[in-house]
Amino acid sequence: MTADAPSVQSFRIAALYCFVAACWILFSDQAVGWYFTDPAQMTRVAMLKGWFFVLVTAVMLFVLVRRQLRLVGETSSARLRAEEAVRKSEERFRSLTTLSPDIISIFDSEGRLTFNSDAAYKIHGYREDDLKGRPTTELIHPDDRSAVGAAFADALTAPGRQVVVRYRFRNADGSYSWMEASARNELTNPHLQGVICISRDITERVRNEKALRETDERFQKLVAAISDTLFAADLNCNLSYLSPQALQFGYTPEEAIGRNLLEFVIPEDRARVAGEYQKAMVDGILVGSEFRIHTKDGSTAWVQESSGFILNEAGERVGVSGILRNISDRKRAEEERRSMQDQLFQAQRMEAIGRLAGGVAHDLNNILTILSMNIETLKQENLPEQVQSVCVELEEATGRASSLTRQLLLFARRQVVQKRVLEVDALLARLLSMLRRLIGENITVETRNAPHPKWVHADAGMIEQVIMNLVVNARDAMPQGGRLGIETKICHLEAGTAASPDHPRRRTGTFIGIAVSDTGCGMDAKTMQRLFEPFFTTKEAGKGTGLGLATAFGIVQQHEGWIEVESTLAQGSTFTVYLPESRPAKDELPASKTVLQGGNESILVAEDDPGIRHLCVESLKGVGYRVSVASHGKEALEIWTQHQGAFDLLLTDMIMPEGLTGLDLAQLLRREKPSLKVLLMSGYSLELSQHDNLEDSHIVYLAKPFNPPALTQAVRRALD
Repeated sequence: MTADAPSVQSFRIAALYCFVAACWILFSDQAVGWYFTDPAQMTRVAMLKGWFFVLVTAVMLFVLVRRQLRLVGETSSARLRAEEAVRKSEERFRSLTTLSPDIISIFDSEGRLTFNSDAAYKIHGYREDDLKGRPTTELIHPDDRSAVGAAFADALTAPGRQVVVRYRFRNADGSYSWMEASARNELTNPHLQGVICISRDITERVRNEKALRETDERFQKLVAAISDTLFAADLNCNLSYLSPQALQFGYTPEEAIGRNLLEFVIPEDRARVAGEYQKAMVDGILVGSEFRIHTKDGSTAWVQESSGFILNEAGERVGVSGILRNISDRKRAEEERRSMQDQLFQAQRMEAIGRLAGGVAHDLNNILTILSMNIETLKQENLPEQVQSVCVELEEATGRASSLTRQLLLFARRQVVQKRVLEVDALLARLLSMLRRLIGENITVETRNAPHPKWVHADAGMIEQVIMNLVVNARDAMPQGGRLGIETKICHLEAGTAASPDHPRRRTGTFIGIAVSDTGCGMDAKTMQRLFEPFFTTKEAGKGTGLGLATAFGIVQQHEGWIEVESTLAQGSTFTVYLPESRPAKDELPASKTVLQGGNESILVAEDDPGIRHLCVESLKGVGYRVSVASHGKEALEIWTQHQGAFDLLLTDMIMPEGLTGLDLAQLLRREKPSLKVLLMSGYSLELSQHDNLEDSHIVYLAKPFNPPALTQAVRRALD
């Protein structure tokens, strides 16, 4: 029923009543006139007709009014029920909006706020009346206004579609809260008639997202900063994560994820690593391991793995995570350290053997000196021819023994360099018999010498050592036998054939070449690059020290020369030593007869060996010198003091007891008398070789063993 229904109904009732009344009056009066003519009867009938009309009218009015009142009552009840339903609905809506932690808002099409839930006050500090009827755009952060405006426009153009936007809203205290709003156009809904917006405070979530993002960035920076590779895998070792550092092994994370970690372990280590992992699964503890993996380029890298189990909330193992550290450099360093330790032990063994050999050579030289001097004394006597022949044989034997001690000193590296002009072919001829015994019978030796003499300024023993080392190297290259060639030649190097990158010491000039060739296994380029490195050897363990060629190289360089190498695999090698050519002075040419030269100078002799001391004194007195003798350095100082330094020459052994060496003694005495000449005797002296005193014109070195002519010549040379 519409709002004007009672008025229309009342009008209808009134119109019906007028029509019925008019009909009754009209027709009742005519009927009375037709049936009654008596005025009195007509009056009574008219009265009855009136009362009847009143009664009928009253009944009709009663019925109509009652019905109308019932309708009005029913309408009022329906309105009251509707109003009650609306009130209850509003109470439920208000309760829902009050209880909701989110802000429920309604905006009109212009963006003005028509309703705001109580949560807005709790979150932003605004009451409903503070914002109602106003656009809230001015309270949105300037950077977010365009996004909110675009979202509201989308909601207006698409009714019923949900639009979500994130923005910052200014609170009553001036701070901003991050909000996430979900809006829907309900303008056509008669019960809502607006844009419904539900806003949620996500400030804490945004803060947590930012913290998580910063944590992730820090983690990524940490991962990028460390050199180790991080990994994660399931319990079957199938990789689920790999950090970018895997590129050091050639793999990108995308290439490795999904593959089994054991696939990368080399076969030699795979079984061990798998066994260790199975044991860890049983024990519940992962222990770090070191193993080798295949890199993408096919090489091998050592890694150190440290890991732990990944547990879920129930404490159950669900995976493995850890790091892979590339320890290839450390392993190489350890291998090099082990190699260096082996080399050190070898060097220490060689040093011990060298010290023993040097000590033996020293004692032998003292003995040989006594023999040489006595033999020379016997040769000066008029003895029978047979005895003279024995003396010659003893002298030759002593020379051979002296050569052996010299070889021992060269091996021990305690031989002081004594350069003199020597002829290479003569040196090689003396050495050849020893070389033949050294190389064995299955190797043929061929020598080729140019016809002209080949003079070099060198230490004979050291050059012999170089040739011997090259011959031994050639012998070892021909275990099944072969042909070994030794050639000497004179080489004239012109400007066009001088220094090169491979031979930087090569230069123009005339050089003596000593070539040692073999028909052995030959060498590749890689081996030739390291050929002269100390301790480098291609021989089996225990078969070589790696010092032979290095020693030869050092000796040749010390003599201002160089070594050139040519080699072809399976065909052989040729080592050519180049030494500067030298011309002998007249006094260095062999003399036909030794003449003892003497003098009347005063000489102080300091020698701890009584045999050598006695022979030196007798030899020097025999050619006119005045001699004072001491058995050690301290005694020599006492004699020096007694004679007030009235000596022209100090003849002293290098090694003496009482803690004062011959060199120390010479230095002490020459401080008092700088003009004092010194002649040092020694079978060997490492200490002597470490000083520059031999370069002093006042100091001369005399190597043991020696004979009286050599002694007197050395004394005369020192004095002159």
